[in-house]
Amino acid sequence: RFSLIILMTILVLWNFFLAKTTIVNYSFNFQDFGRFYYALIAYQNGQEMYGPTQGTLIQLTPLFAQHIWDLNPPHFHLLIFPLTYISIQEALVTWLGISYIAFLVSGYLIFKELHLSLTISEWGIALGLFLGFSGTSQILLTAQVTFLLLLPLTLAWIHARQGRWTTAGIYLGFLASTKVFLLLFLPYLLFRRQFRACIAMLISCLLWFGIGIVVFGWQVYLDWAYTLTQVTWAWGHTNASLMGI
Repeated sequence: RFSLIILMTILVLWNFFLAKTTIVNYSFNFQDFGRFYYALIAYQNGQEMYGPTQGTLIQLTPLFAQHIWDLNPPHFHLLIFPLTYISIQEALVTWLGISYIAFLVSGYLIFKELHLSLTISEWGIALGLFLGFSGTSQILLTAQVTFLLLLPLTLAWIHARQGRWTTAGIYLGFLASTKVFLLLFLPYLLFRRQFRACIAMLISCLLWFGIGIVVFGWQVYLDWAYTLTQVTWAWGHTNASLMGI
């Protein structure tokens, strides 16, 4: 128990240092959060949503900078629309706060669904693994949307476990409309012969795209599709790609 207390103390200090370097001394573009925040600001000011902004230019080395574009679909930006009425520093803190709440709720739902009960030592091991995982630091560093998407994905998983596949499909459709690669669940549902879930997933996905087209128009979606073809940073060490490896 003494060793566990020492470990917890080190992890808390490590997290404090990480929070200080990512929030207090954040770089001028605010990483991934800055990309979709400034993209929406640009659109509200009559500029291109997927054009160059303060959030896209990344200084990779002292002598080399590159535009890392916002790859989120237009309707995704509806989630952060209310945050554009406050400063980006306040928006970032709010975004992270909501993300952590979503993460904690997801964890609670998972433990409740699986009827898990951990001892103090097991909690310490789980926390150590969580904080030691490279993906955790990347989520905290980039302020991405991962923790927010975890909640609807958890709800989809729970509904699927309980046999409510149509409801699970609705959640998966929303997720796939935000992160298109999650359409990989579609062949899985077909394999499970959950045809109603497939239809629900497709309708849900198309519905969100339809809402986005009504709000932002066709041209913004064409700009987004073109931006997806301009990805040249697959070699980045944070990307789970063959070039990244």
